[in-house]
Amino acid sequence: MTESTAAQRPRALTPTRVHVASLVVGFVVLLVLGRDQWFAYDDWSILHSTYSLWASHQGHWTTIPTLLFQALRDTVGLRSYLPYLCLALLAHLAIVHLVWRIALRAGVTPWVATGFACATVLLGSGAENLFWAFQVGYMGAVAVALVVVLLVDRARLGFGLSIMAATIAVLALPFSGTALAVLLAAAVLSWVRRGFLRTVAIFAPAGIVYVGWYLLVGRVDDNGLGVHGVQWVTRAPLFLATIFGAGYGEFTGLVFLGPAVAIGLVAWLIVARKRWLGREAIAYVLILAAFVFAALSSITRGGGELSAAGSQRYVYVIVMLSLPTMELALSAVARRRREWLVAAVVAVSAVGVVNATLAVIRSSEQGVVEQTIKRQYSAAAFLIARDPTAYPPGAQPVLVGAPDVTVADIREEVAHHLVDLVPFTSADLAAVRSNLGAAAR
Repeated sequence: MTESTAAQRPRALTPTRVHVASLVVGFVVLLVLGRDQWFAYDDWSILHSTYSLWASHQGHWTTIPTLLFQALRDTVGLRSYLPYLCLALLAHLAIVHLVWRIALRAGVTPWVATGFACATVLLGSGAENLFWAFQVGYMGAVAVALVVVLLVDRARLGFGLSIMAATIAVLALPFSGTALAVLLAAAVLSWVRRGFLRTVAIFAPAGIVYVGWYLLVGRVDDNGLGVHGVQWVTRAPLFLATIFGAGYGEFTGLVFLGPAVAIGLVAWLIVARKRWLGREAIAYVLILAAFVFAALSSITRGGGELSAAGSQRYVYVIVMLSLPTMELALSAVARRRREWLVAAVVAVSAVGVVNATLAVIRSSEQGVVEQTIKRQYSAAAFLIARDPTAYPPGAQPVLVGAPDVTVADIREEVAHHLVDLVPFTSADLAAVRSNLGAAAR
C-alpha cells in the first residue's frame, strides 16, 4: 500500500465519530439507569387533561411539555415511564450536541470539545434533569434556543433563515422560562454579527409573544419565593453567587473548587476581552446567558432556602452554558506545554468519571423514592376499588411525591386501564390510609 493510498483512508477515530458514538451509548446507558423511575411531583400536574395548556407553572410557560405528556398519556398510558423519560433524555443529548457544535464554531480544539461532550453525556451533577421527565420543558427550552444561537452566528443569514430563526425563537418560549436567558444571548450575538435593526426584526416576534402571554397569564402566578425589599441587595446576590459556586463545584466533584472555577472563568474573560466580538463571541454570549439565568433565578427564587441555589437543575444549566468558554480556556492552556495538555486530559477524564458515578448513585436514589410513589398509588387504587364511595373525589392519597393526584384521578386512570398496578407493602397502605383519613376529617 502506497503512502498516498494510506493517507486517503479515513481514520477510524475522529472527534465527530467519537462524539456521535458517545451520544448513542449515553442514551442507552441513561435509559438503563432510569429504568426504575416513575411519575413524581410536577409530572402529575401536566398529565391530566384538565390542566390548562396556557397555564403558568411556577412562572414557566409549559404548553409544549404539557402537550407532549398528554399525547403520551392518551397513546401509551401510564404503564411505563420510559417513553416520558425519553423526552427528557433526548432534550439533554440535544443540548450536549449543540454545545459541542458551538464550541467548535468558537474555535475549540475538536478533541477538547469532544472530551467535554463525553464527560457531560452522563451529567450526574445535574441528574435531576436527566431522570425526571417533566424537565423536558426546562431542557427543551435551552436546546431550541441554542439552535437560534447557531443560526444567528452564521456568516450569511438570508431572509429565509431569518424567518426560521424568528420562528424557532418563538417556539422555544412555550417549553419553559429557561429559554429567556439563552434567547437574550442569541439577540446579543445577532446584534454583534448583523446590527441592531436586523436583530429587532428577528427577535421582536418572540418578545411580543412572551410579553402577551405574561400579561395575560404569567404575571398572576406568584410562587412566593421571589425576593422583596432589602433582599434585592442582600439575599439575591448571595443566591446568585451560590448558584455559580455550587454549580461548578458539583460539576468538578469538589465543592470547594466551584469558586476557583468561577474566578478562573472571569480571569479568562478579561484576558480574552479583545476577542469578545470575534469568532469566540458565540461562546461568551452563553456565559452571559448563564449569568442572566442565575440572576432571574435569584430574583424569582431567592426568597426561599439558600440551599435551593445548589439545586441540580441550576447546576445543569450553569455548567452546560459555561462549557464552551471553559473549553476555550483549556484549549489555550493545553497548547502551551505538553505537561499541561496531559493535566487537562486527566482533569476532563476525572470530571467525566465523577459525573458518571453521580448519575448511577442519584438515579438509584431517585428510583427508590419514585417506586415508593408507585406502590402508594397502587395501594390507593386498592382502597378506592374496595370502597368506591368512602373517599371524596378531591382527596390526595399520595401526599409525598404526588400531591396533584386525587382519588378522582386514580379512578379515571384505573377505569381506562392507563396504569399497571404493582404490589404494595403494609407501610404503603398505612401511609395512604393516613392521607385519606386526614382528607376525610
